[in-house]
Amino acid sequence: MAANVRLLVALGAAAAVWAGVQQDSTAIITATSAQDVRAALVQAQDAGSVESLIYLEEGRHLQLDGGPIAVAGIRVRIFSSGEGATIDAMQRSRAFIVSHGGSLILDNVHVTRGISRWTSDRHGGGCILVLAGCNLTLSRARLSHCVADGRDTSSQAGLELPSAHGGGISSEGGTVWLTRSVITECQAVDGGAIFATGGFLYAEESVFRGCTSEREAGCLALLGQARAAIRRSRLDGCESGSVGGAIFAADGSQLLLEESVVVACTAGADGGAIALLDASAYVRNAELLSCRARQNGGALWLGTSNLALYAVTIRGCDASGGGGGLFLEMGEVYIADCTFEVCTAVELGGGLALRGGSVQLNTTLIVRCSSGRDAGGVAAGSGTVLAMRGCILRECSVAEMRGLGSAMVVGQNGVALLQSTTVERCHSEMYGTLYVEGNLTLSDGSEISDCTARDSGISGSSEDSRRGGVLWVRRGGVARLLHSTISNCHVLDLSTPQTYFAVASVDYRGTLELFHSTFRNNTMHSATNDGASAVFVHRGGVFISVGLEIQISCGKADVQAIVTEGPVQRRAAAPAPPAGLHRSLPVDGFGGDFVFAQPAGHADPVVKLYAFRAVVVDGCAEPRTAAQILEVTLGSGDLLETCGSAAGMCDELSKCSDELIVREEALAGRRSMSPNADPYLEGLRLSTWSDNASTKLSLAAARVTSPSCACLPPTTPALGAPKASLAPYLPGYGCATPRHPSDITVLERESGARIAHVVLTLTKTGVNDEQSVALRMHMGGTERAKAAWTVDRNSVPRWLSVSPLAGEISPDAQSAAFVTITANSKGMPERLEPYAAMLNVSVNSGGTVDTITLPVYTILAATSTPTTSMWGEPQPDGTCTPTQRTEPLRLVLHSSLPRRILFSACDRDGLVVQHSLPSSRTAKAIEFSPRRYRVTMHCEMTGLTDELLYLYVSEGTYAVPLYSRQFDGLTGKFTLKLELDDEPCGCGAAAGRRLQGPPGENRSVGCAEIAVLAVCPDGLVEMADRTCGCDGIWYRKHAGICVPELGPLLLLSGGLVAGVLLVVSMCVCARRAHRTRKLALAAAARERRCQRRRVRKAMSDATALKFPLCVMRLSSFRRSGSLVAYEDARDGGLLRCCDSWEEASHFSSKCPLIFISHQWLSRTSPDPHDVHFPCIIRAVEALCDEHGLDPEDVHIWLDYHSIPQHNEATKALAIGSIALYAACTSYFIVCAPDSTHVDTGLPCDAETYLARGWCRLEQWAFMTANGADSIYCCGVQLVEGQPRLMPIVDVVRWVERSIKVFSGDFTCEKDKKLLVDVVLGMYGLAYVSMLQREASAPGALKVDGGRATGLRRTQIQGGLVGELQAANKETIFPRHLFGELVEVLEAELEASLAKVSASASEEMLHLEQARRHPARRKSRFGRNDSKNVECEPAVTRSHSHALFGKDGFQAVLQASSHMYKCTPRTRSLKSSSDGPHFAGSATRRGEHMAHNDSRGEKEDVPGLIISVTV
Repeated sequence: MAANVRLLVALGAAAAVWAGVQQDSTAIITATSAQDVRAALVQAQDAGSVESLIYLEEGRHLQLDGGPIAVAGIRVRIFSSGEGATIDAMQRSRAFIVSHGGSLILDNVHVTRGISRWTSDRHGGGCILVLAGCNLTLSRARLSHCVADGRDTSSQAGLELPSAHGGGISSEGGTVWLTRSVITECQAVDGGAIFATGGFLYAEESVFRGCTSEREAGCLALLGQARAAIRRSRLDGCESGSVGGAIFAADGSQLLLEESVVVACTAGADGGAIALLDASAYVRNAELLSCRARQNGGALWLGTSNLALYAVTIRGCDASGGGGGLFLEMGEVYIADCTFEVCTAVELGGGLALRGGSVQLNTTLIVRCSSGRDAGGVAAGSGTVLAMRGCILRECSVAEMRGLGSAMVVGQNGVALLQSTTVERCHSEMYGTLYVEGNLTLSDGSEISDCTARDSGISGSSEDSRRGGVLWVRRGGVARLLHSTISNCHVLDLSTPQTYFAVASVDYRGTLELFHSTFRNNTMHSATNDGASAVFVHRGGVFISVGLEIQISCGKADVQAIVTEGPVQRRAAAPAPPAGLHRSLPVDGFGGDFVFAQPAGHADPVVKLYAFRAVVVDGCAEPRTAAQILEVTLGSGDLLETCGSAAGMCDELSKCSDELIVREEALAGRRSMSPNADPYLEGLRLSTWSDNASTKLSLAAARVTSPSCACLPPTTPALGAPKASLAPYLPGYGCATPRHPSDITVLERESGARIAHVVLTLTKTGVNDEQSVALRMHMGGTERAKAAWTVDRNSVPRWLSVSPLAGEISPDAQSAAFVTITANSKGMPERLEPYAAMLNVSVNSGGTVDTITLPVYTILAATSTPTTSMWGEPQPDGTCTPTQRTEPLRLVLHSSLPRRILFSACDRDGLVVQHSLPSSRTAKAIEFSPRRYRVTMHCEMTGLTDELLYLYVSEGTYAVPLYSRQFDGLTGKFTLKLELDDEPCGCGAAAGRRLQGPPGENRSVGCAEIAVLAVCPDGLVEMADRTCGCDGIWYRKHAGICVPELGPLLLLSGGLVAGVLLVVSMCVCARRAHRTRKLALAAAARERRCQRRRVRKAMSDATALKFPLCVMRLSSFRRSGSLVAYEDARDGGLLRCCDSWEEASHFSSKCPLIFISHQWLSRTSPDPHDVHFPCIIRAVEALCDEHGLDPEDVHIWLDYHSIPQHNEATKALAIGSIALYAACTSYFIVCAPDSTHVDTGLPCDAETYLARGWCRLEQWAFMTANGADSIYCCGVQLVEGQPRLMPIVDVVRWVERSIKVFSGDFTCEKDKKLLVDVVLGMYGLAYVSMLQREASAPGALKVDGGRATGLRRTQIQGGLVGELQAANKETIFPRHLFGELVEVLEAELEASLAKVSASASEEMLHLEQARRHPARRKSRFGRNDSKNVECEPAVTRSHSHALFGKDGFQAVLQASSHMYKCTPRTRSLKSSSDGPHFAGSATRRGEHMAHNDSRGEKEDVPGLIISVTV
């Protein structure tokens, strides 16, 4: 099925590619009639074109009066625009025939009233006929009112002919592609819309509506292995006279239906929506709604077909026969995440009716389905295998009173497996919610809940009418519950005869098996107080339970939980399972076999209760005793057996134990058993516990038990059992001891004795040796499971080979050939200790993994050979490789410390041997072992030979000391020779090599010889007797070297060396000190430059108006009624904004500006309760009265409406311009009435205001420009009903505290760092003014004889503020924030002003000379320069405490601009007693300036303003 789906998708993609082939540059022909279309096609064929493009004008209606349009051998595209065009066949013929490989594309074209009649071509297709190998594409097209009429009106009336297929389109092996097209109101005998035989059909975003057929396929008919893919389409209102109301697929055809809707389709026979006969279909994300079949399969009908449903909703479908949602007659069906809702059937299977085949449902919902007779939800008939996982059957029902199985019916030879499935709220009138005559299994948490079965009292007196329940098993059926639950079910019997109703009823030849399942809160009410609330076992029925738990409800029970009809048949042992039954089904979970065979020829019921348990739900008002619980559950307890009463009840390897039915946790309101209590007495106490003495039982009756079987260690449940916990109870399984490896033996040995390890002995003599051993593994344990063994490849060393590395032992074999271990001596060096390997073998049998370790020891004996033995040490890898020497070995001989040379003993593979003497561990080794090594030393000058001794070092290495008594202390040429049993060593690999002797001499030596040249050590010379000594009388031989005798020479040399070292050390130290000083100076210079840049930036920022001056008129402020934020005031047009300093200066000269400062009474609002607003109004009005100001001209600067509150960037710009704002204002009012802070609850007054850092900053900014005389504090004190304005100079230490900005309180301490540059700029402006005052003192600037005498600084203080500032400089400018920035600023300003003053003095001197010598004036200043020299009286300036007043502030700004900005082309120099001032505009003066200091004396300072152009 998956392959078919992939094929459909691939074909769909291919068709899409084909449909999207780009058009060539063929000319477009506009047709106005059918004759034009035919002419265009003839013209294209005559011209040999492969494509013809025909355009139909919008709204054009073409009538075909000469037969269909034939498209043969070319590609034709007919298209229109807008609302499209119409081709009308006028019910005379079909519209198009596509043949001979032709291709037709209809784009935005409507084809209508086509008809196919009995003609010579004998083909169908009411509108369009597509023959084999041809293509048809409909894009935004429409086919309507087309008919395929198969009646022969001439000679064969009523005979069905091939021309009766495909009311809209008939495709005979062609390809049809529909995109956003509509086929409506078409008719045919078969395939009302489309009939496809072979070929391919693809429809996307299309609609099929109102199409009908007299036989199959009201809409689409797929035959002859046709393939169709329908995506995002709608099939609506289609109807067929036989099968397939919407779609019919047969003869191996394939259908893909995706994201589509089939609604209101009807079939006269089977398959209201889709009918499949020997076909396959894949349906995903689709809806089948309100479809109907007059026989079977309201939505789907399958006959020997395959179907896959994913996320499909089937709702409101019905069938007059069976299968309201789906009807299956053989085939395979897979359903996942689907819903069957409100489906009905008249006969059986309201949701699904299955007659053969296999069906698998995953996470599917079957809800509110019903049938008129049997199986309201699902009917699984004979030969059906049904598997349901995670499904829900809810509220299903049957209409007939005697209907079977409101939720499900499992017929004879039918199999149903329900895993994690819920059956709930399904009700039946008489014959069960689940009716079983076949094989039903509920497992893995499945549940039957809230179901009812009832007999209304009109069932009659027949035997069948008195049987039934929620679960009814009869007629050879088997019902099995594994880890499942039946809960909250209710059985009601109103009939008067004795009945046998129960929640679970087992009829004659029926079998009910309950394994680890629970009956919870089930009830049975009967008019005759008979039946059972849990299980009723009829005669001939079998009931077997393992681990069954029945929970008794708190209310009064009318009947017992388990009841049998007649006495229980006692059997010696459980019956064996029938032979030949498989132990599992092709789905996960519990197997589908009869666990216990049905005993034949007996009439009594068979009941086996293992590990049975009865409990009472918690929270009962009246706790029950153990006796009461037993009485409600089993009556007298005759149904129970014990381990001793029934032999063979459990497996022979399992343990049988009798457990109390009513356990301790089942009894409410009692204490737990003491660990040391006697179980016998405690059981008696528990069983007889009750407040009512009459309910006490005897000891024997109280201790009623049920046998329980278990596999105790070391045994385990046998493999193959449905569940491990059930193995001890089930015949043929039982308990088993785990299968494990017991012994390992040698395969060749007949004794079969167990071996603890494997020993292999190898001898490396003339050839390499090899030895193998084959092993056998023996298994223990009774478990019949396959054993798979594996040898860990990493545990096999290189000298061993193990074959094979993995294998298996069959379940029936007790032993099997294991592995063959082989060891080879090739490449193995001899070792004194054996080679040890630990082979790790893992044995897996039945999930139990055992790991064993098999030691393998390899003993290797090797002999030394002269071929590979050599001079020197082995290589690091232990191999012996003789090397050729190109020159003699030069050795330094010393009489007291002889040198030594090494040689190696190696075997035939060139590997070192481990023994010091020839190996004698085996006879073979002794036979081939050499006897001894011999090392000789030959002196070439004397011709004498001496044999040297050698010592064993380790690992086949020997050392030869180069010491000979005969040649002790002599120099010259010697020859060393190594032999093994008189045979030279190493000759096999390097025979005949030549060794180079002293220069100029070549000689041939043996392959085992080494030429040695003995020389004197450094410091000694060779003497005449070939010994080593000292030359000269000034040296002597000491400790093998020559040493001088002159001691003072050594002392002098030491002194010289010490002097040189001292000089070098001093130079190095001096160089390091110089570099350190240079680095320190560079760092200081960089720091100084950074500080200078910072102070210059601070001065530049202080003299630049970075944000407009925004003030509000007093009248507007009064009308606002409260403090208004900047943004609101700006949007309301209440602000007067000055964008430049010149504009602000001009505006302040006309209108008095008042600076209002206050403390915020909330973190988010400055005046939440309007405390400050009336105080500000009264204070400003009082100030106007005191100074005679016109209130209509007064403007107010207030931080809340003058500084942006929401934009942090513009807010920072405004704060940086606060000094310029203060310079523009004339008065400063502190608003600090007694109030309370909203957030903190602390009092706020003048003292708290003065403690705020931001408030101090505003005051100091004003003082810097205007002094402290114009600052007033306004509190709540009233004088004659008016607020009192108190000058701050009258308040003790107010001015001194105000200028200490950084000693104030800040909500955020990091704000202090942000204010450093602001305060630095304001101080710079003040310092510039102070420098100007000092320069303007008498004698500071004199013009005498055309020569400037220079500037002289005086100690003129800047009033009260200047004095306080000088006295509290360290507090005002904290070191940890400012560092040396203040000193750098002062130095920079002094130096800059000195340069400016010098330049001004020079210009003044030139002006004086021009006055005295008018003739020179033209040469100095030009012809018209005299007009630039003007004289006017200096304006008067009030004496104040300000560091500089408003009149001089413009000059300060220009001076700062001159110092730190580009020098202007024109400067104005003011010469007065105050010194030179640079002014960019005329000194502004307003009427209100006369009130700058009411208490100060006015004095006129004469001066002269001279404008100089440079």
